[in-house]
Amino acid sequence: MQTHNLPKAFDLYFSSVYSKESKKSIFYARLITQVFTKSNYEHVAVCLQCPSKFDGVPVKDNQGATFLKAGRYYVFEAHTKDGITIQSLESRIEGMYSPTKKWSGKVFMQAREKRPQEGEMYCYEDFGNLEASFEDAIKMLGFTYPMKWVIFPAIDKNKFVRWVLKKFNIKPQLDKQAFCSSFAEINNQVYCGEKIDKEEAIQLSPEELRLKNYQIRKYVDERKFLEIKNGSLLSVNPEYLTVL
Repeated sequence: MQTHNLPKAFDLYFSSVYSKESKKSIFYARLITQVFTKSNYEHVAVCLQCPSKFDGVPVKDNQGATFLKAGRYYVFEAHTKDGITIQSLESRIEGMYSPTKKWSGKVFMQAREKRPQEGEMYCYEDFGNLEASFEDAIKMLGFTYPMKWVIFPAIDKNKFVRWVLKKFNIKPQLDKQAFCSSFAEINNQVYCGEKIDKEEAIQLSPEELRLKNYQIRKYVDERKFLEIKNGSLLSVNPEYLTVL
């Protein structure tokens, strides 16, 4: 797999579909999240191109050590078991269409690029503080989170759930923001030079993050990145990926 024409920073949104070979429990958990959030996505990750400042720097997550390489793309994302991890984009893609994992679904990307104004030509010029967002992602490596907060963004808008939370003064843990959408939102805040708002970040689902990026931050909306069925690669976006 070869990548090309990628912006320096973007988000990846995952939408799983049912597969006889995949674990049913994982699929149903993702489906519940999508139903509650009225979303096409159950997971989001952050992909950043490594700035020259971090070339050769060793970093460690709960899966092992990685020596960073300037110019290479790395995927940062939250897992229920390992917390925030780092993986090269190529490895992450190849892992999805592994015949042993049997994953099925689509992956979309939302580029952190400014949308052209009326009458302007579309361009791929990146904006934002890549170095700061990359450093923020590195600092979060290995952070884990309580499983109970994974579904919080999916249910916190429900009136009954909000009543229970208020009645018993239940508040989510705001110290780490290590599940996928809150981690991605804070990284977006860092990238855009915004004030860090943990209260807002922990309430966003992947779908709500996508909408905020598009409507408020004026990012380009999501585009299809690739599609996989039962561990077999069905299609890729030729603008960004080439199968060797």
